[in-house]
Amino acid sequence: MYTIKDIANEVGVSPTTVSLVLNKRPCRVSDETRKRIQDVAKEHNYAPNYSARALVTKQTRTLGLIMPDISNPYFSELAKGIEREAHKQGYFVIFCNSNDQGKKDVENLQLLLNRQVDGVVLVSSISDDEIPLANEFNALAARSRVPVVQFDRQLIGSSYDIVSVNHRMGGYLATRFLLSQGYRSIGCITGPLNRSFSRDRLEGYLDALREYNIPKNDALIASGDFTLQSGLLQAQPLLENGCDGIFACNDLMAIGVIKALKKYHYRLGEDFGLVGFDNNPFCEYLETPLTSVDQNIYDMGKETCRLVIKRIRQSRKPSDAGAYGAQEIRFTPGLVIRSSAGPKK
Repeated sequence: MYTIKDIANEVGVSPTTVSLVLNKRPCRVSDETRKRIQDVAKEHNYAPNYSARALVTKQTRTLGLIMPDISNPYFSELAKGIEREAHKQGYFVIFCNSNDQGKKDVENLQLLLNRQVDGVVLVSSISDDEIPLANEFNALAARSRVPVVQFDRQLIGSSYDIVSVNHRMGGYLATRFLLSQGYRSIGCITGPLNRSFSRDRLEGYLDALREYNIPKNDALIASGDFTLQSGLLQAQPLLENGCDGIFACNDLMAIGVIKALKKYHYRLGEDFGLVGFDNNPFCEYLETPLTSVDQNIYDMGKETCRLVIKRIRQSRKPSDAGAYGAQEIRFTPGLVIRSSAGPKK
């Protein structure tokens, strides 16, 4: 197996120079020499010995990503943003799926720590009422001293960095747009209300109703679980209660609403308005393209990755230990308007 020393001997430079070039680190070397090092490495199928490197550097250059449901396009887009930024900075990502089970978050964290990851990105499946699980996760993370950055969902009892979006504003933008298009009896299918971000989206919906002097109607609010099936099931009582528009708190539930609408013979975007949340790539390819709240999920993923790598680097400097407080980076949502919420006719 070709080593860094072999490449250095063939090119006529030091092993340190080879290491810096192959790890995309700054070094004073000509473009010609840099290319020569890369070509020799490629010619001999050079592969770094990560185990040996970890023993020396105490780093594996590996990140862990814990997600609730990798089959959801929202989380797939997040993973893409994190993975591409990680690759750019010389890190690899281990993906863990929790299947929306809080207990799996703890199990996945232990698995990642056993793999000696340098940092963890957490999209928590632990709900606000699962306090023992949250305490177990937080205690395990504290003992490991591995940096943890949360994405979007605040784990109760934690003080980790977090990258999130203004969910309340998103709910407000969605509902206000439906109102501006002439819809007045607007229903809301929420996410699980034991999650703070779901409650925030509902509050945004209520903010818009108050702005238009429309009283809250509990018969037009239904609790879903972010699945297509829950959108289908929860839409039916709302439709039977006479709503003429729905704000679905994610795009998958909005697709369930579309399926329910066919039974009631509504014309989507004409006499019935619908807005989703997440702006998944499939929204524009539906038969009636879906208006949706855009979180800029890909860029949020990149920013999350940058933050966890920043914390990893700070944790390696004894002088920086405990020198920084938890940081919150909050993105501002926007509304992507398509034909599912056209002016009411």
